[in-house]
Formats: sequence, C-alpha cells, structure tokens
Amino acid sequence: RLIYRAGVEMRRKRVQLKDVASIMIFIVTLEAVILLAWQLYDPHKWERVVLQEDEGFTVESYGQCASDTGNYFWMAIVGFHVICLLYALFLSFKTKDINAEYAESGSLFLAVMFMFQTQVLVIPLVALVQDDANVFFFIRCIAVLLQNFTVLLLLFIPKMYKTLKGEGNADPTNIARMELSRQNTTGNTGRHSRISGVN
Repeated sequence: RLIYRAGVEMRRKRVQLKDVASIMIFIVTLEAVILLAWQLYDPHKWERVVLQEDEGFTVESYGQCASDTGNYFWMAIVGFHVICLLYALFLSFKTKDINAEYAESGSLFLAVMFMFQTQVLVIPLVALVQDDANVFFFIRCIAVLLQNFTVLLLLFIPKMYKTLKGEGNADPTNIARMELSRQNTTGNTGRHSRISGVN
C-alpha cells in the first residue's frame, strides 16, 4: 500500500523493516491469541475410538486428539486465513498489470489465487471425511503439498529461468530507460505498464 500510494503521488518510497514487521506481528499475534484461548478454554485430549469389536476384544480402532468446542476455534482460524487470502488476492489483482521487470505481482497473483482455490476445495472435503482417519490424513497432506509446492513453483521457477538466461542481474536504471523509450516510440496506443484501478 505504501508503494502503491507513492506511485500515484509520483514519489520515491523505500519499504523499511517496520512497515512489513507491523503486519507480520499483527497476524502472528491474532493467531497466537486464538490458539492460546483454545488451549486454555478447551485443550485437546487424546481419545481412542473403537471401530470393530469381536467378543469384547477390540479388533480395529484409531486415536486422535479432540475437544468438545475445538471446531469453533478451528473455524475462527480458517476464517481469519480466508480473510487474509482475500485481501492478498485483492492487492495482487490491483497490481497485476505492473511490468514484470519491476515486480513479480503476476506470479504472486497466481500463487494467491491457487492457495485460495485449494482452501475452498479442501475445507468442505475435510469436514466430510473427518470420521475416516486415513482419508482425512491423506487430504490434509495433499492440501499442504499443493499449497506450498505451487507457491514455490510459481515464484522461483521464473527467477531460475531468468537467471539461467542471464537476465537476473539487469540494471534497474537500464530497465527504466528501455521502458520509457518503448513508451515514447509506441505512443499512446502502444503497450505500457499500468496499475488496475489507477489509470
């Protein structure tokens, strides 16, 4: 947002550690408060569920940690994550038209979109199969794999490709001059960088 506002006002702006740290501290603090309240109010307890018995002997069972009101805290955490993803998706969409030489907003937009789609698909599935331990564990593993692997793939593969082609060490001043020259030669009808919702 700081860079966005500075760009509209045509001012230079350096993003400092405190600008990013405040957002991270707020998110981590809110999640810590939810988890701490969960632990103090209704902590998880180990329970074993018997699936099959034969003449009074347990043949098949599974164990899990559970609490009576844990679903409410779990829904609070999931809801907070969805809100954060929606906000990130909004910011990524607003900056998706910035030229790739200046930012990686295009890759971030795809990564956030995929994370949001994964959560939308996985949350109902987890709620439906939570009584089946094997399927429940499998879906959660696949969800973690898809979210993390696709983010790393979308963010680092383009960087590795540019580095292998020798484009990773381009001078920002030269890039700006090339962009300005291209805009001057193409005129108003040519392709240029813009920010959605601004120009």
